[in-house]
Amino acid sequence: MNNNRKQARALLSRKKEIMKMIPYEAVYDDGIVKTGEGIYAKAFRIGETTYEDLKDVTNEDISHRFDLLIKEVAADFSFQFIVYNSLVAKSDFLERVAIKRRSGDGLLKETELYNRMVGENSEIGHNNVKKSKFFIVSCAADTADEAKARFMEKEDDITERFYDICKIRLFELSSVELLTILYGMYNPSPAHKRGRKTITDDQFTSLSKIKSKKKTTKELIMPDAVDEPDVDYMILNKNTYVRCFFLCTIPGSVTANLVSDITNVSSNMIFSCIYEPVDTALATRIVREKVENNTKVVKSLVRDTVKDRKLKTTRSTEEMIVNSEDEYFNRTALETLAGSDLSMIATYTIVLYADDLDSLNRDTKLLEISTSRFACNVKTTDLRQMEGLSTSLPLCVNRIDCRRVFSSEKMSKMPPLCLSEKMHEDGMFCGLNAINDNLILINRKNNPHLAGLIAGTEHSGKTFQAKREIVNALLSSDDEVVIVSATNEYDSFTKKLGGSINKKMFTNPFLVPDGYGGRGSDKYSKCLFLEAMCRLALDEMKKDMADEDISREVGVFYDLLKTMGDRNSGSVYMFMKAQKEEFPILSSVAAHMYEYELEHMFLLSDETRLKLVKVTTPLETLLALEQLYVRDPKCIRWIFADPIDSFFMSDLCTGFFRDYIENLNLKGQIFTGVVQSSVKLFADGESRYRLTDTVNSFGYHKLLNQGAQERKKYTEILNIPGPLINYITYAELGKGIILTPSSGVAFDDNFLCDDEDGYSRKFYDLFAV
Repeated sequence: MNNNRKQARALLSRKKEIMKMIPYEAVYDDGIVKTGEGIYAKAFRIGETTYEDLKDVTNEDISHRFDLLIKEVAADFSFQFIVYNSLVAKSDFLERVAIKRRSGDGLLKETELYNRMVGENSEIGHNNVKKSKFFIVSCAADTADEAKARFMEKEDDITERFYDICKIRLFELSSVELLTILYGMYNPSPAHKRGRKTITDDQFTSLSKIKSKKKTTKELIMPDAVDEPDVDYMILNKNTYVRCFFLCTIPGSVTANLVSDITNVSSNMIFSCIYEPVDTALATRIVREKVENNTKVVKSLVRDTVKDRKLKTTRSTEEMIVNSEDEYFNRTALETLAGSDLSMIATYTIVLYADDLDSLNRDTKLLEISTSRFACNVKTTDLRQMEGLSTSLPLCVNRIDCRRVFSSEKMSKMPPLCLSEKMHEDGMFCGLNAINDNLILINRKNNPHLAGLIAGTEHSGKTFQAKREIVNALLSSDDEVVIVSATNEYDSFTKKLGGSINKKMFTNPFLVPDGYGGRGSDKYSKCLFLEAMCRLALDEMKKDMADEDISREVGVFYDLLKTMGDRNSGSVYMFMKAQKEEFPILSSVAAHMYEYELEHMFLLSDETRLKLVKVTTPLETLLALEQLYVRDPKCIRWIFADPIDSFFMSDLCTGFFRDYIENLNLKGQIFTGVVQSSVKLFADGESRYRLTDTVNSFGYHKLLNQGAQERKKYTEILNIPGPLINYITYAELGKGIILTPSSGVAFDDNFLCDDEDGYSRKFYDLFAV
């Protein structure tokens, strides 16, 4: 009997200890939580945005608008963002990402193979995850009513700032909704394993019902047991292993994908960031004093010149007395406070849950790899695991000392909203994320700029990746897909997928249908094409004519062309020849083009959805692309051109090409070009400028291994984040990075060494020819 009483007292004592760890004092009916003496918090769920709301918004736009939000809220409150992962059924996830079979498509076998391949790869990373996002504000007040009044006073302004980012909506959490979330964070394992009621049961639909059961809210949400067998993890309810971390270093250059990649590490985790306003003047004075107290002046002899040695010149330098992480951050904080109009104290914490210690250690290693790739470091909250979890709860309470000073501008570069993932709904598989092994799903049609560019060194897999894009286009749509290629590498690939091979494609280049100029006038766009055609024809004839003279003649000729009405190309050539004195350049081009047309005229087959147009010269490529633009303008079409290097060899060709892809974009047609030799283009001064000016017209960049020169140029042009540069440096076949206006990700798309019986290998055999 005495033993039973002792055990009961011990359990009660332990229960009280656990309840003391829960970091709030009271919960009120209106969702207000008292987290400390005179401190109150209010939580909101962050609503989902849509592709339509994001399609015209760039990362720079989001960063700027998030910066405005930070400044708006920081004027009155401390605040917190949370990303909370929970599992969804694997079957539901695969159903959502699978390609639906289309009867009569002719690709049923390939569709089935694709779906099985995606299912096979989904077992590697954490893919079937739902990310719930929350926003919490906190303030000092004498009473809960006063706090409520302060929250209500600013709620409209904050809501408006969220909506300005990309129509994001906030939804107030009721007291029971907040307690439900807290319950899940303290009890992440399924309830049936513990045989206890959950807060979501009918008997707990309001605070009054909870009180009527003679329960406190802390009793309701607390875990049954908390064990700490080691310094860097704890066990909740005897069956869930938990490890808490904090971000201790964040580089000066950050990417918008940082939070997204961190929160893809595990399907059961919390990412939290707490922002606290700081008195800049006071903080600067305190930090400067700490830095000065830890600084000593050291004099050393200067021996750079003979005169220095004769005069025994000395140099004074400052050194740290104690060289520690805290002292390093004091100096970093001083620089931030001195150079920013708004500085804040930020605390970034991460909580990982796992069913066993091996799984926890595996996810820990993955987290360390993920953050290190962004030049960030994480540390465990050793001996303070429960405090780490408390800091990550949606209560805006900081229980650990890992505060860092950041400028609002820097924090705005890494908004914890994971918006880029919305851009790729209904996306196609493009490989595995090289950082966390998750599936990379990208919807090319969801990019604001549809055109894509593939570039890499020789033998880096450019053609292979172009075929990957072609297969994705065929499987994800009913659109026509046309390849314009000067190589033989697409022949057997096209035949394997039931496509047609067209040896030449050439029709009347003088047709000017209404709406030819997508961005402006028909004359502007048609003249750009005719100028490029003349330039390439003259190059073939080895005749050197000034661009200015070509443009002058084309402009005069276009006005005459409009008065001639519809004529076939032969009659137009004859007109040019007859007007030799007025159009010396065009008449010379006409003779060449007349012979050219007789040899190359060919119409595309309408019997197949996949078509390969074989070309041999840059002029043929130009003519084929222009005819695709004129042909059936209402048709949604994917156009792949390999190579496109010739369009950067002259100003006239580049002018046409930029206008061409922008006009295609307006029509909703998706262009993808392969640059075969970036190094040659960047090595030539004029070509370098042309390529540089054109690259940003593309909204989808797939960069494979790059040499030193082209890697440097692409990094400058596309503002590639430092952590991603490593993935295009000595990259293996099938590896690189994908950049879109909303995201940047390192990919691994090399499965050719996999098990021959695996679906990945069988799928990749479709285009590994």
